[in-house]
Amino acid sequence: MFSLLLKYLLSNYSGKIIEVGCGRYSSTAFALSQCMEIIAIDILDADRIDYRIRPIYVRDDVTSPDLRLYQHARLLYSIRPPFEIQRSILNLAEQVKADVLIKPLGTEIVEDARLRLSNYRGLPLYRLESRSAFE
Repeated sequence: MFSLLLKYLLSNYSGKIIEVGCGRYSSTAFALSQCMEIIAIDILDADRIDYRIRPIYVRDDVTSPDLRLYQHARLLYSIRPPFEIQRSILNLAEQVKADVLIKPLGTEIVEDARLRLSNYRGLPLYRLESRSAFE
């Protein structure tokens, strides 16, 4: 899963991207930080996250976000986000005109009419493309 998601992100995005809800699983954010602009966001205190992502980590709550952090982001992505924050991620992305990518847990269904399920080499991904991508 990790390498497929990484390949997808690297082949489809450039510029600033943001991982929402990075938590303690930060391999994707760390790998991306080696070759592109990324911010890893969670509500955890910095001492509770993977030390490798501390240079790119910002503490923020997407249910009440600091919009300045998300300005100019091309993508907000989240790996297995809790149901409770999925709608907040989508709303935030619409505000800042960024795409959304949600990697669900296994066969979990993410229910929001704005998202489209796609398959990348067997990897299920829920996507929302920003209107700005077509302007």
